Amino acid sequence: MTAPTDPGPVSTEPIADPAADPIHWERVFETLIGTRFYWLATTREGGPPHVRPVLGVYDAGSLWSTSSLGAVKARNLERVPRSTITTRDDEVDVVVEAVARRVTDHPTLERIAAIYREKYGWPPVVDGDQYDAPYGAPTAGPPPYALFEHRPTTVWAFGTSEELGPRSARFRF
Repeated sequence: MTAPTDPGPVSTEPIADPAADPIHWERVFETLIGTRFYWLATTREGGPPHVRPVLGVYDAGSLWSTSSLGAVKARNLERVPRSTITTRDDEVDVVVEAVARRVTDHPTLERIAAIYREKYGWPPVVDGDQYDAPYGAPTAGPPPYALFEHRPTTVWAFGTSEELGPRSARFRF
């Protein structure tokens, strides 16, 4: 697999123990690219947050997800282009606060489709400005699938192990 590109944060701050060496971005980056499952939160019109599990990939400093344009999460992202995505591994819980946008350019669609194929074995093909695939995740709705970029503004890394707990950190982009 081609290694995902990552510009990294512009600043890192400890949040649990000001004297501790914060979790390094490289450790968080490993979680973001290696995790299989993510939770996406969007903003409902006049209601509570809308949270759904999604398959996602991390590349070029962003998380990427797909959805049928008729799904609630896609409609929410079109109306309020902000998202929060969470994931975890055995030692770190990660929360990504992001600005979201729908992406329709062919080169990006092709690049992200290749990452989805490699990571999940999911076979999306570019069809116009969306993806077609023989199946999708239950929360994605039926094809076609739109691609959404979630560009981080702030990432929180909460250590859950004895070693990483005191090193929890906030990363700004």
